Amino acid sequence: GADGDVVIFDPEKKWVVSAADLHMAVNFSPYEGFPVVGKTWCTISRGEIIVENCEYMGMKKRGHFLQNKRETGV
Repeated sequence: GADGDVVIFDPEKKWVVSAADLHMAVNFSPYEGFPVVGKTWCTISRGEIIVENCEYMGMKKRGHFLQNKRETGV
């Protein structure tokens, strides 16, 4: 009844943030152009490879919104 997610991370990878390289539903990032060190190489969620070699492999709209309990008063 439980699952585990795994991220394989290269702590020494140097790169420059670009919205084109990020896996999100918008085409901009407030960090565009920032040089950073460390990059995720692979992400496995519920046994499914979501990102491999920095390329998105998952299905569109795989995730779902989780309401913040503090916002709902629950």
